[in-house]
Amino acid sequence: MPEPDPIAVSAFLKARHDVRFADQHQRPATLIFMSVGAAILMAVATVWDRSVTSALPQYPVPWLTTILQRSFFEGDLPGANDLSVLLIFAGLVIYILGGVKRAKTGRLQHWRPVAGFILTAGLVVGLIMVHGLKYFIGRARPVLVFDASWPYSFWFEFGPHTFAEGLFNASFPSGHTAQAFLLMAAAYALAGDPLAGKRTHAAGWIWGAFVVLFSLGMGWARCVSRSHWLTDVLGAICLGFLLMHWLYHHVLRVPEQRIYWAAQGCPVRLPRTWEIMLCLHLLMILAGAVMAVQALRILFDGGPISFGWMLPIGLMMIGFSGRTFHRKRCDLARALGGGKAVGSPEK
Repeated sequence: MPEPDPIAVSAFLKARHDVRFADQHQRPATLIFMSVGAAILMAVATVWDRSVTSALPQYPVPWLTTILQRSFFEGDLPGANDLSVLLIFAGLVIYILGGVKRAKTGRLQHWRPVAGFILTAGLVVGLIMVHGLKYFIGRARPVLVFDASWPYSFWFEFGPHTFAEGLFNASFPSGHTAQAFLLMAAAYALAGDPLAGKRTHAAGWIWGAFVVLFSLGMGWARCVSRSHWLTDVLGAICLGFLLMHWLYHHVLRVPEQRIYWAAQGCPVRLPRTWEIMLCLHLLMILAGAVMAVQALRILFDGGPISFGWMLPIGLMMIGFSGRTFHRKRCDLARALGGGKAVGSPEK
């Protein structure tokens, strides 16, 4: 593989008028603005959380709820949420084939950064965020609160579930809603691509609007069945949005990867599975945080002291994976800038 030419990359960046649009979304201020908006929305929803959730089951639409919640991959008939599974599967196929250096896979190699983002978004939003926060928060579902007199808790405080109980299926955030929102990855791939035309960008924005409505519909179905609170649904959408934006523009820097490929005719000089490794380290960071916080919670609540081992192990996991995650991001920055990445480059 030829050495990257930073002059050619810089010239191509200046020539593309769409790069200005991508740069605006890479600024930390954009992510901060989105975070503030999400916090305001969650604050307003918290006020109406219990009343709205208790009223929604009075307006059921059984056939629509069934279509929205069922999944072919869970042994049912095909359902609406199968779309996100198919998207992740397509991203996985392109990601794998894009790493094979053959003439027939040349176009797939060109789209490998986008496929890496789709696959990473699926792992981070659909797996790490949902299941990590379920363990972390431990919120009781509406059906348990209304029918079994379990204590109600807000989305931002610890619920009655604890790590000592073993595996459980807590409420916050809504996994079905987060899975539906994974389709937003396709919207980023279309609207955020600096090499695409105006029609592609417009299609991305239209698809993004549809995904928001679809996710709200999925959340409504989950609230009607008293499986989730209103804030579980909105929390899944808000957190999913923030994580996808952060991954696309700040971690994977997909627009810059696409521009680099167009300028150099080759991918950035990084190991082929570096996106997967980033996901694994994010998982380790969240797992370490869950272990540390849950250990403190169990000990402060007078639980068995035998769970104290989770605290030092969790802190070590956070420290090790946090440093590795930061180093891999620096590797990407050097590779995009024309420097040699740490590790074994592709040859």
